[in-house]
Amino acid sequence: MKGLEQRQDLAEKIDAFVGRFGRLQDHIGEKLIPRFAQLLGESPKSLLDVLAYAEKMGWLESAETFVGVRKLRNLLIHEYPSDAELFLESLQAADSAAQMLINIVKKLSTMPTCST
Repeated sequence: MKGLEQRQDLAEKIDAFVGRFGRLQDHIGEKLIPRFAQLLGESPKSLLDVLAYAEKMGWLESAETFVGVRKLRNLLIHEYPSDAELFLESLQAADSAAQMLINIVKKLSTMPTCST
């Protein structure tokens, strides 16, 4: 992380990744999963209800892990660039977390559409 000031191209890529990672996590937890639950006749009230339902449906491996990804998102957004080592560790953790989020989207995208 040292010298990032001299690597504007890298700093821009990191900023873009952090922003997109945060938006993807938000969108999945606050819009995508609740909408799918609603289509199936459920109406979870809180984020934890949404995540518990998604876990029960097999859309995500673990609600607890998803909450951890949310905390990671917050850490990436709020710690950058105040603690370079923590931020670097968070970026590395976000690599596998991003794949988990992509897998959730893939699972949901393969669901048969609901007919009315």
